[in-house]
Amino acid sequence: MVSRNYRFLTFMLDQHLCAIPARSVREINHISQLSTEAADPLPGSIKLRDLVLPLINFRQNLGLSFKASNSDSRVIILESQAGWVGISVDSVQSVIDLPSIPMDFTGDANAPIFESIEIRTFTLILIDIQRAVDPSLSNLADSFRSATAQLARVAS
Repeated sequence: MVSRNYRFLTFMLDQHLCAIPARSVREINHISQLSTEAADPLPGSIKLRDLVLPLINFRQNLGLSFKASNSDSRVIILESQAGWVGISVDSVQSVIDLPSIPMDFTGDANAPIFESIEIRTFTLILIDIQRAVDPSLSNLADSFRSATAQLARVAS
């Protein structure tokens, strides 16, 4: 029997360790390396080489409070169904392999966008990033709060 590992990029948002499928990630940049001054400035856009990409303030979309960028802040460039987009995160941690996952990353509209799992001594929030960057979804903050509330129940 062949064992399949699932590779994830992990990053921090506040005190939450989050993970997205690594196959969606195209590159990771320091925020200071990206220009926010496109030829036609658009709120929430960045210039990456000669491309102007949408920049999603992931903290805001998940209902987290404002945090100024610092030397650890990064923009993760993703390949989404709508093309390349950037998401801003507090810091990038590492790439991990998981032997199994409790989520369905097939884009099923009924599947959860966030799922909390325990791994050894830490808790990880898996994110279906393809659905999380979909502009038609408006309940991300509620879904994220539900996943983090699940963490609080597990911890107590």
